[in-house]
Amino acid sequence: MNADGSGQTRLTHTPVSEGKPAWSPDGTRLAFVRIDDAANGGDREIWTMHADGTHQTRLTANAAEDDHPSWAPDGSRIAFDSDRDSYGQVYVMNADGSGPRNLSGLQFLDERSPDWSATGEIAFRTGYGQIGRMDANGGSVKAVTEPSTGYLFGWPAWSPSGRVLAYQLDNAQAHQPWIVIHDVASGGTGSLVPPGIAFTQPAWSPDGRHLALAGQAGTFDIWSVDANGSAVNLTNTAAKESQPDWQRPPTITCPKPAIKGKRVVGKRLRVVQGSLSPALSTVSYQWFRKAKAIKGATGVKYKIRRKDRGKKVSVRATCTVVGATGPVAVASAKKKVRR
Repeated sequence: MNADGSGQTRLTHTPVSEGKPAWSPDGTRLAFVRIDDAANGGDREIWTMHADGTHQTRLTANAAEDDHPSWAPDGSRIAFDSDRDSYGQVYVMNADGSGPRNLSGLQFLDERSPDWSATGEIAFRTGYGQIGRMDANGGSVKAVTEPSTGYLFGWPAWSPSGRVLAYQLDNAQAHQPWIVIHDVASGGTGSLVPPGIAFTQPAWSPDGRHLALAGQAGTFDIWSVDANGSAVNLTNTAAKESQPDWQRPPTITCPKPAIKGKRVVGKRLRVVQGSLSPALSTVSYQWFRKAKAIKGATGVKYKIRRKDRGKKVSVRATCTVVGATGPVAVASAKKKVRR
C-alpha cells in the first residue's frame, strides 16, 4: 500500500500463512516467510518475490524454522534466524539462497530477529531479553541493552542512517509493548507511547521521519507514527494486519537511447539502449513525428513512412520498476529523415 494507506494490493494467493516481509534495498524485491507443508505441521521458510508478487522463489528448504529475513545494504545477501542448530541463531546467505552460514554462534543463548543497517551492522534479539549487535561477519558482538527484570526487548529496526535503533519493549506481565528509540552512539533513549495503543514491530520510513508499526487498539492495524508520537491508522479494518516494512523508492537509471538504421522511406529504425538499473526495470517506447506521437508506434523498431520525409523522428524511452508506484525515468533521441 501507499504511505497514506491507499492502494492496498494483495501480492500472494496461497492457502498457507505468510509474513515478515522485507524490502530489498533497491525496492524491487521482497523477502518473506512462508509456512510450508502446513498439513504436516509446517515450518517457516524464506522466500523472495518481485515487487508485483511474481517470480516467487524458495530460498531455504529444511525441517528447521527459518525466519525474519533482512537484506544486506547492497542487496547481495540476506540475514535470517534459524533453529537448524538447536537454538535460534543468526545466519546469512546469498540473495539466491546459496552459501548459508552461522553468524552469531550462540553467543547470547538464542539470537533472533536480525536487522541489517545501512552501515553494515546487524542488530538482533538475544535469549536474555536484550538487543545485541554485531558486524556483517559475526564479529564485534556487543549488547545494546542490558537485561531488565520483568521486561523483554525485541523487533530491532535500524534507522536509514544506521545511527538509531527502534525496538519493542514489553512488560512481560502486563503484555503492554511500546517502542523505544535508541541513539546507539550516545546511548540516549526516548519512547513512542501514544495512549491506548500497544505498538510493536517498528519499520522506518526511507526519510527516517516516521515509523510504520503494528498497533493494537482493539484489533491489530498498521499505523504510521511521527517523531512527536502523532499516530495515524493506515488500515483500520476488522482483520489483523501486522509486520510492516517500508519500501525505499527505487532509483531508476534510464540510459539515453540511440536510433540506428538508414533514415529513408521504407527502412526500419531501431532503438539501441544501455543496461537499465535496477535490473528489474522495464522500458516502453513511443515514437514521434516532430512533437506528435505516432499512433501504434510503440515498439523497438519503426518503419519510416512517406509522411516522415524531411521531418524529425524521435523515440522516447520510459523506464519503470516492476510493481513499484514510481518513480519514472524518461530519455529520448531524435533523427531527421532524408527527403
